[in-house]
Amino acid sequence: YLNQNFTELEDVFDKLAGKEYSIKLIKDIKNKLDSIALRKEFVFVDTKYKEIIVEKNKINVNFYLDDLEKSYVDRINIFGNFITEEKVIRNSLIVDEGDPFNKILFDKSINNLKTRGIFKTVKSEIKHSQNKENKIINITVDEKPTGEIFAGVGTGTGGSSFSAGIKEKNYLGKAITLDTNFAISDDELRGKFAVVNPNFRNSDRSLNTTIESTVSDFMTTSGYKTTRTGLSLGTGFEQYKDTYINFDISNYYEKLITSDSASQIKKKQEGDYFENLFQYSITLNKLNQTFQPT
Repeated sequence: YLNQNFTELEDVFDKLAGKEYSIKLIKDIKNKLDSIALRKEFVFVDTKYKEIIVEKNKINVNFYLDDLEKSYVDRINIFGNFITEEKVIRNSLIVDEGDPFNKILFDKSINNLKTRGIFKTVKSEIKHSQNKENKIINITVDEKPTGEIFAGVGTGTGGSSFSAGIKEKNYLGKAITLDTNFAISDDELRGKFAVVNPNFRNSDRSLNTTIESTVSDFMTTSGYKTTRTGLSLGTGFEQYKDTYINFDISNYYEKLITSDSASQIKKKQEGDYFENLFQYSITLNKLNQTFQPT
């Protein structure tokens, strides 16, 4: 392995020389070495380190790149997914059948499954195939309830209200998030339907759709009535390493009707309105892992 592949670590070493010892910093270096090795496609490399105490209060740390046994993934077996589609699980795996087996990427794959939030437990087992140099990976998931139905009724001096809704994080076993709800009160009627597909047509892009409507009738008390209806579409994806982009476009139609008892401000606002919004966000995520990061 050429030294030029690891030049970015020289500045890190220079900054740490003479500083107080920290196991976290040592592990950060090891993780960075692992990341460089994977980026340079040294998939059969494992990083280890050894600490040597010198002069009683100083520590030298030597890092080693060990060659691993060259093995490939023969087969990946998935068990326990009675509701969740198998492709949802396989799309979370970084290691695929036929790929070189790498422990770092395998651990990240299991971590991605745990992050889904639709499994109670995720267990894995690595076995040798008939060709003892290769691996068979067995993944066993224990699905957990992901749906929620709620309803509520209230009454008071301000009037009565009723609300209900359904939430589901694994709709149709496709890891699709569904959120639909409505609420009724003496003066208002609200409804919302939202769907988020985290991997639309296996494109590694999320697609979110929201349709909502609100009718507020204050004719008897304040002399006006408003109706607001619209929808929004959005997508998100990883543009660069650890950098995520999200775009959302929304269109809403609002109508305001007034009576003689309405205030002058409301009367001036009477009419039809169209609201078009374009929103975007850029997120930098440097967590070392998505499930229980340190």
